[in-house]
Amino acid sequence: MKKYLYEAIGPDGRVTKATVAALSVAEAHAQLTRSGYTDIRIRNDDLLHTDLRGSNDPKIAAAMIDSAYSSLAFMMVKAWLRGWITWLPGLLAFIAGLWFALSFLVWTGAALLLLAIVLIFMASLPAAAYQQVLLARANRSYARGLWWLGILRMAKPAGISAMMLDAEQAKLLAGLGRIDEGLALFTGHANDTDLVAYLTQLQAIHDTVGERAKQIDIQRQLLVVSGNSIEARVDLAWSLMRYTSDYDDARRLSAGIEPNACSALYAAGLRVVRALLLQVDGKHDAALAQFESVYAELRRYNSPLIDFTCRELRAYMALSFKASGRIAEAEALWQQEMPHMCAHHCDMLIARYDGI
Repeated sequence: MKKYLYEAIGPDGRVTKATVAALSVAEAHAQLTRSGYTDIRIRNDDLLHTDLRGSNDPKIAAAMIDSAYSSLAFMMVKAWLRGWITWLPGLLAFIAGLWFALSFLVWTGAALLLLAIVLIFMASLPAAAYQQVLLARANRSYARGLWWLGILRMAKPAGISAMMLDAEQAKLLAGLGRIDEGLALFTGHANDTDLVAYLTQLQAIHDTVGERAKQIDIQRQLLVVSGNSIEARVDLAWSLMRYTSDYDDARRLSAGIEPNACSALYAAGLRVVRALLLQVDGKHDAALAQFESVYAELRRYNSPLIDFTCRELRAYMALSFKASGRIAEAEALWQQEMPHMCAHHCDMLIARYDGI
């Protein structure tokens, strides 16, 4: 049993953001449906790292959901969830600073306000540094990412495991052409009890440098280790559609999966897989409608990694525009996104576009 973040329309017609205890995403969705909720979105995604065990406060759940869309909310909720010792001194200093300032003790008030800013900054530093690491990786600024990762390690972030930190370092090293060094660091976690998390990060390291055969091989291992989980099926199907011509296997993997059985981001990934299948079947109008729908949903997220996915969706839209004879629209999109596709080793997509 674990807790899932969700947002939905409650029986009273109001938007509810809270947690629900269930064995799986599908069970959580079914449980909420039985209770009269509609328009249900399970929000436990890779973008939300905080452990929810022991937390029943709906305000915290709402803040965590909103944090996926707002970097400021993300930093503040991370500071809040770390405990009172990280935010109460800053709050007290801020209140005292205002009181002294209003009492015309300007210098004392200013000093306390400065102290409050420093304390709040230190409390939110881990989340801010982690965002910078992701941004550097998305922009291929790997050396800058290593610098921010060093700050993140010194901040000793709660909720981010040693495996996750080493995985980020391995990805950054791989991006700098030092993949053997990165793998040597990360494979020290090979005996970790969470083999699914280990393999998930290992395939992402190979993804960084465009080693698609190794990436997909690890994803196939992940499918077995995870017990043929929905998440592993969606991930593998998406990789097969993006990096190979094994469309039949991708179709088989994604068949029969209900979006309600996935968290929000995996449901979006499933829709992308199905849009790509429509595209290779020559059904470009239907594919475009699906791409545009997913793009509109994902661009609300405040995440560097989601930003790249949105760019990739625009590149696939350009492909369908070109195949449909809408050359001007295709070229306008493609010229914007092609440099990013080259930088992130999207060779199959580039070849498909050039081959039309």
